[in-house]
Amino acid sequence: LNGYISAIAFVINELYPKETPLAEDVGIKNFFKAKLHTDMKLPNIYQETWDVQQVITVIKKWETNEKLDIKKLQEKAVVLLYIASMWRPHSDVVRIQWQDVHFQQTINGTVTGMIIIARNPKEIKSKMSKIRIIKDEQVYPVRAMWDFKERIQDKRQGVTDKDTFFLSGINTEKP
Repeated sequence: LNGYISAIAFVINELYPKETPLAEDVGIKNFFKAKLHTDMKLPNIYQETWDVQQVITVIKKWETNEKLDIKKLQEKAVVLLYIASMWRPHSDVVRIQWQDVHFQQTINGTVTGMIIIARNPKEIKSKMSKIRIIKDEQVYPVRAMWDFKERIQDKRQGVTDKDTFFLSGINTEKP
């Protein structure tokens, strides 16, 4: 496409040297800008960004949720949520509001899944993820999120439902 642009501009400039150069025409600029945005650039499929299994292996070596301090439990919940939801870490996951984490439970209170909502993601529309139960509780994002929620209840004094689910500046003392 760039080759055609150059060729057309050269011919037009040769034929009409006193006219405004084609590259400066607003209509032409808008056309090529729109064309640029319609072309989808595919990622390099041969280059891995990171291996999820390596992260899961590390998390499996951590202590159980009950033995982790609150800061480490929050870290575990965030990382597992990144993997399960495939959302952007800083613009979506850490901005999740308390009111946007909905746990699903059986009649007897067993947690079976959760629904999370991102009200203001980088994309235009809100988005939602449903995360269900998996067998390995050590790497189960819903269990980590539930345990974290239960452990920070007392630290949320004066915090509203519109504040973020995850906390900054939490201490590292074990409960």
